[in-house]
Amino acid sequence: MLHKIFFFMSRFSCLKSVCAPGQGEKDSLLLMASQNYTHAWPLPNLRQFFKRPSCEKGASLVEFALIFPVLITIILSTLELGIMLAIKVNLQSCAMAGAYYGATGAYTTGTTRTASAQAVMNSGISGLLNPALVNITIQSFPSFSIASLGGAGNAGSGSAGQVGMYKIEYSYSPASPLVAVFFGSTKVLQATTYTKNEGTFPS
Repeated sequence: MLHKIFFFMSRFSCLKSVCAPGQGEKDSLLLMASQNYTHAWPLPNLRQFFKRPSCEKGASLVEFALIFPVLITIILSTLELGIMLAIKVNLQSCAMAGAYYGATGAYTTGTTRTASAQAVMNSGISGLLNPALVNITIQSFPSFSIASLGGAGNAGSGSAGQVGMYKIEYSYSPASPLVAVFFGSTKVLQATTYTKNEGTFPS
């Protein structure tokens, strides 16, 4: 670099000696062009500048190998929480359907009102769920105040004017170990709906 600076200074001194007094910068530039003066500045190799050393590539692979299992676990846990929420919504829909049906006192010929309401609840269960893990409980209470106490009521949907409780449960086994840490090996998802039966039931 120093020899290039000296070369430039020598050229500049020669240029000052050749140029006549009073000539402007334009004449100086023309004289430099007539002497075929060229000066090439070295450009940096951008490819080498942005090229990552091999040691950094190895470190990136190690970091990815360490982070990848954690990242996959978080993603799968998030998906499973979404599945559990979808099951919860489905169970709530089944409980509400059974409660509305039972409150009217309607039933299918050859069965009881309670069995008919239970069949309505079973029909709304998603095909992705295992029916063997579903448990349905239908009870009746004299009033909402008694039902709110949380005690056990009478079996069945009850008679006209009573309050019916329609509860559906599903035993879900989390597949993600992270979800299992918070909810255990088996999580019982449930939905309960209370409704008052109509004043009169069809015969």
